[in-house]
Amino acid sequence: MAEWRAEIEVDEPLARRLLRAQFRELELRALELVAVGWDNTVWRVDGQWALRARVALADDLCGARLLERWPPRGRGGWRASSARYVEWMSASRKKSLQEVLRERRSATPLLSAHELRERELARQREELEREAAALVARREGKGTPVDSDGKLAPELYRAVFAASPPAYFATRHWSRRSRAQRTAVPACEVARCGQTEGLRAQLVDPRAVGAEQPGTDLLTLCESCARRAVKRERELGRLPTRAELRELDPGRPLYTPAEIAVLRARLRESGR
Repeated sequence: MAEWRAEIEVDEPLARRLLRAQFRELELRALELVAVGWDNTVWRVDGQWALRARVALADDLCGARLLERWPPRGRGGWRASSARYVEWMSASRKKSLQEVLRERRSATPLLSAHELRERELARQREELEREAAALVARREGKGTPVDSDGKLAPELYRAVFAASPPAYFATRHWSRRSRAQRTAVPACEVARCGQTEGLRAQLVDPRAVGAEQPGTDLLTLCESCARRAVKRERELGRLPTRAELRELDPGRPLYTPAEIAVLRARLRESGR
């Protein structure tokens, strides 16, 4: 039968290291080995203290507990006279994958799950904004649509729209969506218009940018009503709703005499 040997042997150098780390007030003049058991090793310290070093084979931890004065008293065996206790991890052993995962699960996270999601969303937004800015700059330099190299993701189209609406409306994607809307509804949808010539698509819901659906997120307008829609957008400071666009009056002059006078004054000030 093979002789049993402890996985961690608490020899005199290790015992001294454990004692110096936790009981600096001891002189450590002499150490005498008293007994070696399955999971404990007992040393007599300076002839008056007993050190019981515990070895936990399950996780390869080694610990030390300073006991009552030597020799032990009573039938209860070794009784701790000090509550101080230290666990020492064997430096010669690598942690297993299970131990690493267990430690990570028990560790307090630096950020909460909500904060991690918010940080990831912010990082993704920043990446989209940078990519959209680069595409808009390339369009301004080369004069080509931002999606000339291929269709973009809907979220990237939305970032381009936020950076430069004219750049978005010049994309091939918008050209396809506009054509699909004019095919689905081949007449101006303003209630008092109904023209079938010079049609164009009007964006109704900016949240649908990049994935517009004909008849839902778009509206068909003639050129005259489209100019009125642009004027209405400037007045509102936002895109008009479908109901507001349908209520446009095609018979009303686009600009009142007072508005025309203001425009002329601005032109004179600009030197034109």
